[in-house]
Order: sequence, then C-alpha cells, then structure tokens
Amino acid sequence: MEYERLNREELIAEIRRARAYAYRMSLLGQLIEESSLARSETDVFHIAARYVSRILDADRCSVALLDDSGAFFRIVALDGNEGAIPRGGKIPIEGTAIGTALREKRLVTVQDATASDYADQKMLNSLGKAFFTTPLQTGDFVIGTLNAMRKEAFSIHPDDEALIVHIATLLAAHIEDRRLFEQVRESLAVTAKLERQQRVINEMTRDLRSAKTYAAIFQAVGGSIRKLYDCSRLSMALASDDLDVAELYAVENGDESGFRFETVALEGTLLRRCMTERQVFRINNGQRAEDFGGRTLYESGGVPTIVVPMIADTRVIGTINLGRATAESFTEEDELALLHIASFVAVQLDSLQKSRQLVARAGELIEANGDLKMALQERDARASELKEALDRNQEILSITSHDLKNPLGGIIGLSEMIVEDTEDREDLADIHENAKLIHEEAERMLGIITDLLDRHRQGESIELRYEVCDLGRLAFGSVRTNERQAKAKNIKVIYARPDEPAAVRGDRSALMRVIDNLLSNAVKYSPPDTTVRVDLSHSVGENGRWELSIQDEGPGLTEEDHQRVFGKMARLSARPTGGEHSSGLGLYVARELVERMGGQIGVVSVAGKGARFWFSLPVYHGVADVSMPA
Repeated sequence: MEYERLNREELIAEIRRARAYAYRMSLLGQLIEESSLARSETDVFHIAARYVSRILDADRCSVALLDDSGAFFRIVALDGNEGAIPRGGKIPIEGTAIGTALREKRLVTVQDATASDYADQKMLNSLGKAFFTTPLQTGDFVIGTLNAMRKEAFSIHPDDEALIVHIATLLAAHIEDRRLFEQVRESLAVTAKLERQQRVINEMTRDLRSAKTYAAIFQAVGGSIRKLYDCSRLSMALASDDLDVAELYAVENGDESGFRFETVALEGTLLRRCMTERQVFRINNGQRAEDFGGRTLYESGGVPTIVVPMIADTRVIGTINLGRATAESFTEEDELALLHIASFVAVQLDSLQKSRQLVARAGELIEANGDLKMALQERDARASELKEALDRNQEILSITSHDLKNPLGGIIGLSEMIVEDTEDREDLADIHENAKLIHEEAERMLGIITDLLDRHRQGESIELRYEVCDLGRLAFGSVRTNERQAKAKNIKVIYARPDEPAAVRGDRSALMRVIDNLLSNAVKYSPPDTTVRVDLSHSVGENGRWELSIQDEGPGLTEEDHQRVFGKMARLSARPTGGEHSSGLGLYVARELVERMGGQIGVVSVAGKGARFWFSLPVYHGVADVSMPA
C-alpha cells in the first residue's frame, strides 16, 4: 500500500494534535472512571467540575437542569476544585440560547453573549464573551444542557464537537442513572440488593479499566452479570457500523473464562431491532435461535430473555443478551440495572475502538515518513527512547508558552505607556527610556525563541552566553515590565536601585527570565492594595555575592509547598488573586538557570505571612564596563 509522504512540519503538527487529543482523552478517561463510582447526582457534578473545563479548554462550565414542567431550568456551576455550585432559582427557558439547544436538540454557539442568551448575569459579568450549550440527552429524553464559556470568540472543530456531545451524553447518562437509581431505591425499598449491584458494577468498572481487548471486556462483564443474575445464556454482540453483521460472543457453559465466537447476520433478528429502535426488549416466553442470529449459541428457546442496547454518544455499539436459568421473568428493576451496566460497557468499547483507530492512524503517519519507517519496525526495542523524545518536546513547548508570556506582556505594557506619554509630548526622556526597554524586551523574546528552537533541533540543553551584566539594571527593567500588571491590582512595587553597578557574570536573557518569573509571581499571588519589595544587596570580600530578593504580602507557603516549590509542573496551595494563569513551570525554570550560572536560589516563607524569594550570584571582580546597559 502506497502512503503520501508528509513533510516534517505536517508530521509534527499531526503528532502534537494527537498528543493533545490523547491528553484530553486521558482526562475523559478519569472523568468516566470517577463518575462511574459516583453515588448521587451531586457527586457527578462535583466530579465533572474537576475535569470538564480542562477537557473543553473553557474558562467556566455549568449544567442547566430542566424542571418537571420543562419550562424552567436551574444552573449548577462547575467551578473546578471548588466543586458544583448552585446558581439562583428557576429561570425561564424562553428566549435563551439554552432554550434553543433544548428545543432543537443541537449544539448552539453564541460569540457575543448577553444575559438574555444565558440568563445568568453574574457569570457573564465575571467572564465575558462567548459560550456554547449542548443538550444533556439520553436517547430522545433531554434533561438539560452542558454549557461552556470562554472570554474570547472561538470556533469548534468537528472532533471537539464530537467530544462535547460525548461528555454531555456521558453526564446525562450518569445523571439520569443516579436519578433512576434513587427512584428504584425509594419505590422498591431493596437497599441491600441495590448496594450489592453497585458493588458488582464497581468491581466490573475496575476490571474494565485494565481490559485491553474485546475478550477481556466481555470476560469482566460476563463475570459481573452472573453474580447478579441466574443466567443459562449470556452473550454480547458487537455490531458493524451499518448494523448488518455482528461479532457474537457467548459464555461457554457458564464459565466466564471461555468464550465462543461467531459472526452472524443481523437482518431480521431481535438484535437488529433492539439496535435500530434503541430500546430494551424483555421476552418472557422465550425466543428462537434465529432471533439472535446464531443457532449454535441458542440451540433451544423457551426461557425468559432480555436484550439491552449498548450506546456510546449517539452510536450503537451492540447488545447485551441474557436468558434466565428459571422461568422467573425479567423485571423493570433488572432492566434498569442492565442499562446501567450497558452504558459503562459501551463507553469502554467505544474508547477501545477509538484508541485502536488512533494507533492505526499513528502507524500510517510513521510508515508514510521514510525516516520513521525504521522506527516503526523497531518500535518495541525503542519504545523508551521515543517516549523520552516526546516528553522532551512537550517540555520545550510548555517552557516556551510560559517564558514568552512575560516578555510579550512587557511589550504590550510599555507600548501603552508610550501612547500615554506622547499624548501631551512633554516627557521625551521617559519616552526614550521606554522605547529602549521595548527594544530590549523584543530582543529577549527573540533570543528565547532562538534558544528553544536550537534545543529542539539538537536535543540538548539551552546554551548560556556569558557576559558581565548589571543585575541592578536588569531588575529595574523587570520592575518597569511588570508595572502594568501591578497597577491593575493596585499593588505598589518598591525598588531602590543601587548607586553602584551590581556586576555579575551570567547570561543576560536567562537572568531577565529569572527576575521576571519571581517578580510576576509576586504580583500574581499578592492580594490587591499590597506592596511588593525588590531589594538588591551584596556581601564584600573575595567570595562576595550579589543577592536579589522579592518580598510579597501574599498567602505564603505551607510545609508541603516548601517540599515541591521548585519542582517541575508544581501546583502549590496558593492561587493567583486576579484569575491569572499559572503553568507551574516558572520557579522550576528559575532554579535550573540560576544553578547553571553557579548561583543559589531559595525562599523564606510562613503560611499566611507572604514569601521572600531570592537568588544570588558571585560578585564579578574583573574589569568590565557595566555602566552601559547590560
């Protein structure tokens, strides 16, 4: 088979998209895993709050739930680690975008939202501009909508739309399952039996997480079902996309460890009807072998039978089929429990199929590239090497996105200052200084990009370019760069620049990155109307050192924070006070650069009393002119 040869850029772009999609699928897997163990509707919301915003790359997510009348809904905000938070009372659906999504049963996108579109003024005021809403639907039954909001306008990729619908369907299934579960518990008063069913289902979901093949999935499901029901016959049908044929797996003589397999035609069978009509069939007078498409699997009829569809998103995966060992009929309670099991199995089968499709697509891309064809043939031996290469690429991308943020913010802030300063054209000296700082920031940003691209090509660490630098001037430039961010929160940054040059030997761009990371963090985690102090001091003598410290009045660090404050991708207990983004890379990068330049870095902090981050470098005693810009 001939494959089109892809150029390097297209291949890298495809791999990056595949990794991003794989990451989101891993989050989806965690959502599926945890929500499957939820005991109530509220638990489902709390679990969804931890994952949905990250999966959909949204600033805020919520769920709108219909009341019994179908004319009103109530909002439950999914606020990340804060969990699910109810918002107000009943809201009429008439005239809202949510109402449109519910009425037309489709995804609705609004790029310039108003309160009337969303009917939640508080969330619009705090976040802003664009959102989408899609129905929470199980079959033809709609229980509400899943809503996501972003500050900026956005478009939805077809893959993203499928993922959105997938999550909405999953949440709807879990919400509806919990509601039905509670109704069954209250109406039948069979708490012990339902808890036993839930334990078996939980055991099944744990087994499903490790299942990598269809046979392993069917073995886990078959064993669980036989714990709940006295079955003489148990099979599962995995249908083709056109529902014409199915792979039918049947338990062999009640032994879950052995399965018989048969490919059957579905035309005219009960299985086909169950899949096309998407409903459960309970037959209490038995069925013929022809109804199931497999004579060898059902050689005799006459026993109560139930056929349950397995549906993931809007796609029918197949059916679960049970026959009683006795004349006892299947009940509505049995139907609900099997629907519950079928929903989990369908999601797992769907994920397995999509994973196989992704693996197949990745194989095609590798085979299409001549340089990677050999890697495909030797993938088992080089699996560890390929994983390290992918991890290195991810680290480069993460560091790039973090380190470009501060220089770009500085350019924007200084540009705005120039506009303000030139309005009356009275302070030309300040305008000249700001212009020089803009130039330096732009050069530094270009240097970061160049270094990181070199590192990507060579697979090595960034090379530092050593020169004599004035640490005091670098600190002054960073203070000016972060002025706009500080003023936005009414934070006062105090810095007294030393009269003498603070001469050190290091990489100028790296030093600016270190100072920017420490200062921007101080502003980011400080409450409004506080003070950030930047101090520069040195010790005398042959082994003297210049020490730059930044003291804030933020929440400080806990004992646990101290253990991982300079770790890669570290997430600390404190959160930015103005909703700023935090990647967890800044302090890690700062430590790496300082230590490579022969310096030391540390922090002094008590929880609730702010933090003082510092770093030091040896005093440069050589002859160099550091009175000029360093």
